[in-house]
Amino acid sequence: FFNIVHGIEDPSVFIPPPFCQNATLKAGKGDFVAQNGNSQALGKFSYDAILQRIRFGVFQRDGNYSMVMDTLLLYRE
Repeated sequence: FFNIVHGIEDPSVFIPPPFCQNATLKAGKGDFVAQNGNSQALGKFSYDAILQRIRFGVFQRDGNYSMVMDTLLLYRE
């Protein structure tokens, strides 16, 4: 998954930030554009401690290829 979306060879390199015990809702976003401008990736995430879920959204464009992915992770602590 991360190799396709972010170009990370080793999935263990991706270490998500620790979740804050006090925050019930958290969100973030990031973007990447290659120097030649042909490749770009836009992503966002949200963390909901009340409903116990994490949601990732990614849009990637590389030349004529584009991909959209929306992933919902459900968990119980």
